[in-house]
Amino acid sequence: MRRTASLLVAIGLVAIQTLPASGLTTTNLPGGTPIEVDNTNPVDGDIFLIPLGNATIDILDEGTARLGAGEIVKDTTIVYIMDVSGSMNETSGVDCDGVTGFDSRLDCEKAGVMAANETAQIANSPVDETGIGAFAGNEVGDICMSTAHDVDLSAAGPQLIVAPDYDGNTNGVVDIEEVATGLTASGATCYSGGLQRADEILAESTNGTNIVVFLSDGINNIGSTVGSFSPANFGSNTTVLAFALGAGVSCTTDNFGLGSLNDVAATSTSDAGGCREVTNLSDLADEVTAAIGSTTIGTTLESLEISVDTGQATPIPPDDIDVTLPLNGDSAAKTATYSTLVTGLEPGSHDICVTATGSDSGGEGSVTDCKTIRLLQLKATPPIATNELSVDSSHTVTATVLGDSGGTLVDFAVGGQNAGAAGICAPNPDCTTDADGLVSFTYSVPVAPASLGLDFVTVTLAAGGESQSIELTKEWVDTTPPAGACVETVNPAGKKIPKAPGKGGQGQNQDGFYEVGAEDDLSPTDLIQLFVIDSASGARFGPFSDGTRIKYTEANGANPRVRPMAGNNGRGGSATAVDYHIWGNGDAEVIAVDVAGNTGPTASCLVPPAPK
Repeated sequence: MRRTASLLVAIGLVAIQTLPASGLTTTNLPGGTPIEVDNTNPVDGDIFLIPLGNATIDILDEGTARLGAGEIVKDTTIVYIMDVSGSMNETSGVDCDGVTGFDSRLDCEKAGVMAANETAQIANSPVDETGIGAFAGNEVGDICMSTAHDVDLSAAGPQLIVAPDYDGNTNGVVDIEEVATGLTASGATCYSGGLQRADEILAESTNGTNIVVFLSDGINNIGSTVGSFSPANFGSNTTVLAFALGAGVSCTTDNFGLGSLNDVAATSTSDAGGCREVTNLSDLADEVTAAIGSTTIGTTLESLEISVDTGQATPIPPDDIDVTLPLNGDSAAKTATYSTLVTGLEPGSHDICVTATGSDSGGEGSVTDCKTIRLLQLKATPPIATNELSVDSSHTVTATVLGDSGGTLVDFAVGGQNAGAAGICAPNPDCTTDADGLVSFTYSVPVAPASLGLDFVTVTLAAGGESQSIELTKEWVDTTPPAGACVETVNPAGKKIPKAPGKGGQGQNQDGFYEVGAEDDLSPTDLIQLFVIDSASGARFGPFSDGTRIKYTEANGANPRVRPMAGNNGRGGSATAVDYHIWGNGDAEVIAVDVAGNTGPTASCLVPPAPK
């Protein structure tokens, strides 16, 4: 009976394959298998902007790891230890070929051995040698019976180990399978005998990896204890795989104190041993094949890890990888694609490294692909500033590109009241940052009323296909009041300034002829408004322009009023040098108001009261 195992993916390696050309970082595992990883996206040198107001940013890192199919290394010996006790003839409930009731447990055991051996023969298998041992026992005299079989059926024999495809008698059936199919069952069960035969056969092994497949459906009931077994040929490279076959037998069963199948598996000198319970013997072939495959040193993509800067490498979460790792058991190249979030990255340059670890027949190795990305963020100051225009007509804003090491272009644009105003950058005239990520922008506005108001300076950083802008506010103000003046001036004829007859109490100008005017640091005189105020009644006259000439008469009790001076009103007379005649109840006071609405201090125009 033959059954081809469905899991032909378990125990093989194939020749080194050349993978498609790419940006992968490549090395070879100790056994020659190429392993490659490409930390694809973002690419090396990419720039990202951290959103304004955030301290960090999360970056999605994506890439691919590939493991080639490896080099054939024929370095494994498999020894099948088969239970041929009488209970193996049981047929009830047994099916290993799809036709219930036509199989015995022994038939299923043979099918499992043959399926595993057929897998061992495929081109990519690392299996170099195979052997068969069988065990039973005679309860009379507590005799343990076991045999290490000759698996070379040529005339040259005997040999305990041959290649899995060896056909010494050239009859078309490989000898290891011919021996297995010829076994018959009777007697008791002796685990210790089976282990001794495995040790005997492995004495002829020339390989670096040994696997013992120990099959039994019974309870260990004669012979010495498993614990007393002291192998001579189970080196650190030996794995023991035990199988509990059929209902009523488990890996832990030990009714006679001679040891369980778990104890058998514990004689393994590697960490890969163990016991499996197979109650459905129709699954035995696949179970044996898969178990051998899991212990064979084949190509395995073990893990993917990621690290940032000098931080500890951590596994990429399983949900972020499109396959389940470790990825092993088949003969093809293996590919894993990942997409994982790298969190909490601050401004600056960051090295992101992804490491792929794999193993092949020579051992474990890894490859790392790193890239550097830059994270930038814009800062700008001052957010709000106010200038006294008449004192300082220049304004400087400073941009800081966090995470920058220099040479990054920053754009400055003035909008608002002085939109389009040009400026200069420092220290680099082209408005690129210095080594500390700094660049300043200074612009000036005319010292004139038209410059007063709000400017909006927009600072923009564009990098990595993104941009971010900060708007700064600049207010140009005028809070300095103008200085009003009241100066003695000529008489209406414009010929002379009348002399005051006395000083002090007699007034500045007894005749009341004055010219009103003002000065301001910002507003031109033609835009300043002048008002004459009656100090007694508070009556206000004006506005008058700078250089207006008046005659002021202090007329106590009279109605305050203003009239164009005779000669200037078209009602006769020839006097034109004085513009207005103002009557008030007290002295005249002059105030000036500039364009910004600033009112200056009072300037007095003293005159004596009118005579009684």
